[in-house]
Amino acid sequence: MRALPILIPILAFGLSIFGPPRKDVPDDTDWWSLIMPQGLLLATTKSDKPSLANFTITGIDLGPGSFDDVIPKLGISTVVMRGQTQMSREQLCYRSADGSTRLIFEHGERGEAFYMVGAGKDWSGSGFCKKSPIVTDALATQSGLHLGLTPAEITKILGHPSGESPGRQEWLWSGQFPVTADELARIKQRNPHLAITDADAKKLQHDLKAIIEVRYTNNRASEIGAWYQFDDSSRFDK
Repeated sequence: MRALPILIPILAFGLSIFGPPRKDVPDDTDWWSLIMPQGLLLATTKSDKPSLANFTITGIDLGPGSFDDVIPKLGISTVVMRGQTQMSREQLCYRSADGSTRLIFEHGERGEAFYMVGAGKDWSGSGFCKKSPIVTDALATQSGLHLGLTPAEITKILGHPSGESPGRQEWLWSGQFPVTADELARIKQRNPHLAITDADAKKLQHDLKAIIEVRYTNNRASEIGAWYQFDDSSRFDK
């Protein structure tokens, strides 16, 4: 038993150097992924800026660098890697104690995303979901989106959907918006070489595309996905 206190710091040191375990899963069975669109409805696009509360869960809001916030918040889990080029994506999955709720964070060139997925339909790699006390059946976004809501309850939070089909609804936003102080802080964190004055910050604009998708089983939300593509490209360089 004496070896255990010594082993723990050794493992922590190894993770700090090599990072979390990684696993390449060469398939597209991640049916919930919005980075790899699988038949999006894409009916009508909203031009107003969506509330960030819809894209915030467990205290993590989607945006530049958000994937790096996951492990410090929810613990070490296996990074699942899928796809190639623009469709490449990295995923971290966590689950409730009984596995009835899964929370997945996703990162790729096409943006950042998270998903709440109920028990039932699985995918290759779902066995890598790590149990976390933070993930419970009460898991919800900051705005109150959670599994089990009816279409009417979801619509009360998000407004009328952009597109819908039996058992599925989508909300889509696209536009150019002023950069908020929080967004600017994330940009600077990701690009520490930037030197932007307060006067410059008031003039900054960024392109934003966002999607929320809800799938229903027996008229109750069984999967909720949120995707956020924030353009913080060279337009911010001095």
